[in-house]
Amino acid sequence: MTERGLRKLIARVRAKLSRQAATQQGDMFARNPED
Repeated sequence: MTERGLRKLIARVRAKLSRQAATQQGDMFARNPED
């Protein structure tokens, strides 16, 4: 997967997390880009 594609995916997941979960979980995901 390209870096651009990965960034798009992370942005989409983060937006979903921020809507339904606490900011802490978003930060946790940011520290685990492999997920």
